[in-house]
Amino acid sequence: GGMWASVFTASRDMLGEEEYFIALAERPEFIAALVRRLTDCYLARNEAYLGACAPFLDVYYFGSDFGTQTSMFMSPSLFRSIYAPSLKALSAQAKRFGLKVMYHTCGAVVPIIDDLIACGVDVLEPVQVNAAGMAPEALTRFKGRISFHGGISTQTVLPYGTPEEVYETTTRTIQTLGPLGYIVAPDQELIGDIPLANIAAMTRAASEFKL
Repeated sequence: GGMWASVFTASRDMLGEEEYFIALAERPEFIAALVRRLTDCYLARNEAYLGACAPFLDVYYFGSDFGTQTSMFMSPSLFRSIYAPSLKALSAQAKRFGLKVMYHTCGAVVPIIDDLIACGVDVLEPVQVNAAGMAPEALTRFKGRISFHGGISTQTVLPYGTPEEVYETTTRTIQTLGPLGYIVAPDQELIGDIPLANIAAMTRAASEFKL
């Protein structure tokens, strides 16, 4: 639970894609001020929300998509200077209420995983395995410092693989990213092109996995 604090996506929506990214390059101080104002708003709303609901929650969940299929939307240095302080403040607020923090960002975000950890993020959601650098084997260096959610591809194996391939992929992903510190899940929403037999194979592999 918690307010969906999407500082990157919401600030883009306010300006529109073209104007936003031009401003990010030419007037980063303006974008930083906008992000700070949004963060103050989210923190105030979260204070009320978590003050009432935290006893019934385990995890504070929020996010913005900082990655595309092939890269990030901005340099890691811009992420650190403009957006990371907001993530850190929102995570600290959730920790004050005794909650774990799960952060949603799609895409190729390996360059900022260390930064997410430093911001207080406990779970990265999702592991979009077909994005650049996001194969499970490439993420093992982060094991023990952050947990992973996702990793079963909705672009390849789930829609186009056989149930046997889905079962094998799921088992291998558990072995690679876990078994502790890994939440078995598709790397995006399950939509209509995914056969039910493949969904069953994924869940069966998770339930039958032995430590």
